[in-house]
Amino acid sequence: MKIGIDARQIHHRGVGRYIKELIRHLGLIDQENDYFIYFSSKKDLEEYGTNIGSFTSIYIPTPALQLHRQPLLINRLRKDRLNVFHVTDHWFVPLFSFCPVITTVHDLMVKTYPDALSFMTRIYSLIMTSWAFKKSSNILTVSEFNKKECLKYYPGSKQKTSVIYHGINKDDFFPLQEDGRIKVVKNKYGLETDYFLFVGSLLEYKNLSILMKAFAQLPLSLRFKYHLVIAAKIDSRYDHTYSQTQNLGIKDQVHFLNFVSTADLVALYNAAIAFVTTSLYESFCFPMLEAMACGTPVIASDTMAFSEIAGNAALLVDPSDAVPLRESMVQIIEDQNLRKSLSQKGIQRAQAFSWTVTAQKTRKIYEKYKCFCHHPSL
Repeated sequence: MKIGIDARQIHHRGVGRYIKELIRHLGLIDQENDYFIYFSSKKDLEEYGTNIGSFTSIYIPTPALQLHRQPLLINRLRKDRLNVFHVTDHWFVPLFSFCPVITTVHDLMVKTYPDALSFMTRIYSLIMTSWAFKKSSNILTVSEFNKKECLKYYPGSKQKTSVIYHGINKDDFFPLQEDGRIKVVKNKYGLETDYFLFVGSLLEYKNLSILMKAFAQLPLSLRFKYHLVIAAKIDSRYDHTYSQTQNLGIKDQVHFLNFVSTADLVALYNAAIAFVTTSLYESFCFPMLEAMACGTPVIASDTMAFSEIAGNAALLVDPSDAVPLRESMVQIIEDQNLRKSLSQKGIQRAQAFSWTVTAQKTRKIYEKYKCFCHHPSL
């Protein structure tokens, strides 16, 4: 059968990782079907595209206006006469198609935290999300929490909605057996102490204000010994986040690292006394899973998908209150046996998330449409 996969968002960090790993692992497990991979930039096509075996990479120009992009995609889908087309980001479902559409919904931020989006982005997202649920023959969600959220707002999609978890690349994230690499990376970023680590972005719903308040409430002796490292892209829109460290008197103990490569990130996870996230909204949370795969103890919010993904391999806290978070941080510092237990449980739990399984389950959805035939006139 002929399967199309939308890779136009492959350059984005979260969705892009999903697209890259899905395509790579489909290539490893499936030599029977033909795959057509659609890119929106020649740079992405050159970097990630392949025409090896059953894969064909296709460039579709991307005009500035979304409405101008739709005809180019629709015409290409018609030309390729696919059995099924997989939209890997629900914001970009085609307005028309000549085959069944499968759509992955990564989150419903527009419904739960609309203020995180600009006004025009919010309007566009609302329109495209509603169309995705109407147009798609199948909806793929990334967690049970994600699925429940989808059914809350789009109850009519129950019969066509299923959960397929993301995976973790165990070749990238794993416990380091020697500290030479860790020492090099800590020196690179000027980290001279042990530290708690956050990885993500500075968006408001990441709730860094609570994390910094909790850190500021640690005894001064502990703050000097254990710093806070925030690995997030520097963004002038969130200058108040930086100024909060000054207001709380913790400026010298908080390190903002900006973008960090995967190679450096695995060392940062391994060196951290714990990974901490108090995000108010996540449908999956790659960084938490990465930390667990590295054997790093985890402190996370007790809401949304965190407990589902972490299982019993994390300390879960109320993300609205700095006090229980501070207490958990102290507990991590003082209890070596707890750290060891969480480390072992995290490594074991991370093994449950496999990109191979993601690809296998996704392929099974594709093959529901192997008998789809185009009308001869198309």
